[in-house]
Amino acid sequence: MRTRPAAVLAQLLAIALFFAAPEAFATTANAVLATLHFLLTSELGAAVLAVALMVTLLWLAATSLGRPRRGWVA
Repeated sequence: MRTRPAAVLAQLLAIALFFAAPEAFATTANAVLATLHFLLTSELGAAVLAVALMVTLLWLAATSLGRPRRGWVA
């Protein structure tokens, strides 16, 4: 599996932010954790997660329609 350049760049930027400005890295991490906590513990967050899951499943179903599977022999 080939690593995508954007993923490598994102990882390098995260490491650089951690070493260059630990306070900013901690602030960002706290914001992400607070958002995750909200999504997992509130009714509104549960609704947002449910909608996101539905959209993701619909998108996956729509993009796989009409595309034959590899290795499948009739």
